[in-house]
Amino acid sequence: ELPASWTVSQMPQTIQGGSYNVVEVKNPDGKKMSTLTLAYEGTGGPACPEPKPFSTLDSVVLDIPQKADKLKEHPLGPSAFVFRVIQSDKVYGSMALNDMELAPGTTTCGLYNGILGPDNMPFVHFGDAVWLTPDGNEAALSFASVAEAKAYMQTQEYQDVKRMLISLAVHPVQGLYGQG
Repeated sequence: ELPASWTVSQMPQTIQGGSYNVVEVKNPDGKKMSTLTLAYEGTGGPACPEPKPFSTLDSVVLDIPQKADKLKEHPLGPSAFVFRVIQSDKVYGSMALNDMELAPGTTTCGLYNGILGPDNMPFVHFGDAVWLTPDGNEAALSFASVAEAKAYMQTQEYQDVKRMLISLAVHPVQGLYGQG
């Protein structure tokens, strides 16, 4: 679900001869609100000079099936919309889909935003950044405090992005992506 004034653009890409699209969603001012990409392989996390505290401020579990074989190898939580922040020199925030659960009250070197989609589908990244790191390098959102981040949740922009992310439906196409 997109607000009527937001735009969607597709940028064709290729990986080893296979084509796919990166889809960007922008608000009327041209600000990138979210990106949808499909990835065939995961990458390692960010370098970690100093882990920082994080919080999940909002989470909604979604009904998106996950690859059964991959779940046996790497147990993950359910796919969910999340709004998370890392407390560093500022409070950096990210809104995305995620299926990696982290223990509350711990620290992190980076928060990964991606879900393990259904069979015959690559990894799905849908949100404002693939990684939220303590340096805020890729952060779409920054706040002076956690209280300010919580107040942001009451804005129309937050509600619009959340509704859009939650509305994602993934439908694998048999044979298009290879075997999961």
